Amino acid sequence: MANENVRAKSVYEDICSYFDSKSWKYKRHDDDLVLTYTVTGDDLDMDFIMFVYDDRELIKIVSRMPVAVPEDKRIEGATAVCAVNYGLSDGFFTFNLADGKIDFNLVLAYMGSELTNEAFEYLVAYSQFVVDEYNDKFFAFAKGYMGLEDFIKNE
Repeated sequence: MANENVRAKSVYEDICSYFDSKSWKYKRHDDDLVLTYTVTGDDLDMDFIMFVYDDRELIKIVSRMPVAVPEDKRIEGATAVCAVNYGLSDGFFTFNLADGKIDFNLVLAYMGSELTNEAFEYLVAYSQFVVDEYNDKFFAFAKGYMGLEDFIKNE
């Protein structure tokens, strides 16, 4: 376990160094091996949390969509999330039926791997691309500006 923690801390420091090399603004949460950052997208700001897990030896990025799906649309919301997930090449959206919240998740295991700046670039860029692509669609669906049929038709 101690070796895993040393490795996780090293991965965390490498990620922070990568962000520093790009002059990106972020907030460190060293005790938890977490960093948070916000990116301005085409239409909405996007908040991200990047976790480095020592016990599972993986990096996970999570971004919550800007609106929860109302209770009366949650079954349709689950269908919309499934339709999006089917078309993603990497990562996935999760949907909480209890509160209607949607999160994007992207995971990279680092067990036995040497991580490069290119791997960090992919994690960050792909996450931003997917969240920027879908945050306004989920927003329009949740607010009633777009029905399920139109949502799926645009997939």
